[in-house]
Amino acid sequence: MGQESREERLQRIAARVKQANCAEFEVFVVEEVCGSKMNAGADTRNKKIYFAEQLVDRMTDDDLAGVLGHEVGHVVNQDGQRISSYQGARCQEMRGILRDANNEMKAEGNGKLRRGFTLAGASALMLGITVLSSLAFKRHYEQEADDFSVDAAGNAGYDPAANANALRKLDPKGAESCFTMGTVISTHPATGARIERIIKKAAEAKQKK
Repeated sequence: MGQESREERLQRIAARVKQANCAEFEVFVVEEVCGSKMNAGADTRNKKIYFAEQLVDRMTDDDLAGVLGHEVGHVVNQDGQRISSYQGARCQEMRGILRDANNEMKAEGNGKLRRGFTLAGASALMLGITVLSSLAFKRHYEQEADDFSVDAAGNAGYDPAANANALRKLDPKGAESCFTMGTVISTHPATGARIERIIKKAAEAKQKK
């Protein structure tokens, strides 16, 4: 029997994760994901999960099950749709506030120039708040996906803390830090904090069995 291809290996792992978690998704091996050769990502709307070739090569089966469980968490939780819905609602709210503010200033006799400057400043401020709050939501969604990976991998007979090991391989320097100043403008929590959370959740899951 010949050696498994990357695709065959990933499909074998995915089949176990699917069956154990009653999850619906497809997996694909591609050269790059979001411009990176060491990444995985999910198209949550179409329930498709992509793994970069080098990521598959570098990870053990347990690691891949952990990463896959994380991406399945995004699919199951419909995170792409959730953030799009939130951002759409915020933009609509911003337009309403700016429209009302413009009408109020116009009624008070403020000219176009003054209204324009005032509304531009208010718009920039609200946009900044929306961006930061969106990033906070995304970090929360990443935590939820990490939590999901613990159960998804464990249910399929893989190491429930496997995603933590995968994170150590992907970000060995970040694995030592639970917080950085860049965290507040990042889509992901600090790697060290994610690893600690996954290990804790995995230990709790093992105690329950």
